[in-house]
Amino acid sequence: MLTPIRDPLYGSALAAYRYDCHLLCPPAGDPEPDYLYQCIRISYRVEELPAVLRVVCAASRDDRALEGLEAEDYVLRWMVDDNLDVADHRIFSFGGIRIDGVEIAAGNVEFQPIAGGRARIERFPVPRGLRGTVGHKLEFSFIARKYIGNDRRIRIQAQLFRHVTDAEYRLTVDPALRLSRLYVSASEVSALGVAQGASVRALYPEPFDRFAAIAQLPFPLQPGSTIAFQLDRDTIPAQATATP
Repeated sequence: MLTPIRDPLYGSALAAYRYDCHLLCPPAGDPEPDYLYQCIRISYRVEELPAVLRVVCAASRDDRALEGLEAEDYVLRWMVDDNLDVADHRIFSFGGIRIDGVEIAAGNVEFQPIAGGRARIERFPVPRGLRGTVGHKLEFSFIARKYIGNDRRIRIQAQLFRHVTDAEYRLTVDPALRLSRLYVSASEVSALGVAQGASVRALYPEPFDRFAAIAQLPFPLQPGSTIAFQLDRDTIPAQATATP
């Protein structure tokens, strides 16, 4: 019964979706010692490409900050705290976009006011030759900051804004965070059809199980689906610093 509805969704879905995140403590002397570094790589396959790929990072705490910056117009929409400067590469740094293994040259970068703060928008024009064919692998990486301060529990989440098939989420953690536990939850995932074959677990056996976790979801996911990693810290160091 769902087949006529699902077929067009599959055609526009992001396939073989991969999300890899590595958390690093700030090094000694970092101007934002209460903020972790999130190093993230995302890749997926998509049928068609627009003329321009866009990335936005917004510094705001206002829920209206992303109004007018619609998910379908951006390959990445990210938010950081409003006290952070999105022009600073130590706050947000985008590593570029690769299509079918080819690096795409960056276009212009602009800054614009938004509700509660400021946004940084980067544009990557897609070569005409790539837009003339269907079926492409797109991948990109970036670094952003996540506040932890003296929090004993940290939540890292990834939310989808488009349909996705065959998703895999992986999180690895700097041992300097001194975790007592790391676990991953898929309770906020909405499947399209029957959800079968899911695997949510620690990536490595003890005693390294608290340093990495993975969620594998080999079925279609609906927009709004969220994977959440929960991190419990054993002790709070006076000033956490990155491991060598």
